[in-house]
Amino acid sequence: MTDMQQRPEEEEDNIPSFIAVGELQKYGIQVADINKLKAGGIHTVTGVTMQTKKALTSLKGLSEGKVDKILEACMKIQNGLFITGFECLHKRASVVKLTTGSKSLDKLLGGGIETQSSKYHCDFRNNESDLPFSYG
Repeated sequence: MTDMQQRPEEEEDNIPSFIAVGELQKYGIQVADINKLKAGGIHTVTGVTMQTKKALTSLKGLSEGKVDKILEACMKIQNGLFITGFECLHKRASVVKLTTGSKSLDKLLGGGIETQSSKYHCDFRNNESDLPFSYG
């Protein structure tokens, strides 16, 4: 593999999948507020960012100001990796589908292989994993 093919996956692999809300304490969030998140069933930083402000302020003891600070700390922890749906839609507008040369395979892939896509997930022990390497 070339450096260009390895770099995006290596960067993604260095990012922990689940970061416990306890990490918010390092960013100035009080332990009591972290415990309120846990009591509300939110145990990860991603879980916090997936909630609406209204849902977070509905947790007992979390004011709008505290919620803003918590969300700001989550964004710092995630290093700006979380994007809104609108931002994602805007990025998806620039995706182009490349033909494989096979009409049936293009149909199966929903029109071809998408640009800006680097991961294909296949079942274990299937030769389907060879597909990305032949186009790489």
